[in-house]
Amino acid sequence: MIHTVRRAFVALPLGLLLAGCSVSDRTEFRSAPAAAPSARTTAPDVVGGIDRPVSSRGEARRAPRPNERVAKATAPKTRYDITLDEIRELVRNSEVVIIDARWPADFALGHVRGAYNMPAGDKEAYMAQISRAAALGQLIVIYCNGPRCNASDMVYEYLVPQGFTNMRVFKPGWAAIASASDLR
Repeated sequence: MIHTVRRAFVALPLGLLLAGCSVSDRTEFRSAPAAAPSARTTAPDVVGGIDRPVSSRGEARRAPRPNERVAKATAPKTRYDITLDEIRELVRNSEVVIIDARWPADFALGHVRGAYNMPAGDKEAYMAQISRAAALGQLIVIYCNGPRCNASDMVYEYLVPQGFTNMRVFKPGWAAIASASDLR
């Protein structure tokens, strides 16, 4: 039994290689949206005779041909995908809620114009203020002291279960923002 399984693992990649297939040639399809149980979700391929997913209009989707360009999906933004220039533009256009995760004493010494203070060590006490200031899907940018400070990440992690979904952490933090006089 073990020898049969080993042979299968060796023979399958070898067979694909000899057939001219490789992992990079493989095309994945998403299934059609859920439809009535009697609706057909696959259609036979005219050339290969294999079943292919069917679009919502009932048409079989074809695989891209070799050398055909396929539109690439853009990668989703991560929590750290924001620059100082983007923050400037968002603040200038009033398209963002800024949260300063530093302690109130640090916030009082300087912060981004219009920012809300939500110290990581006492975030629950500031939640009502943030809920009034930001809609659940609105862009929120959180910063703290700088790259070695984790307060902004703590506030981010706290806001996720509260329903906020569109947030970024500016990891360079106040250390980078302090030099931007147009943001203070």
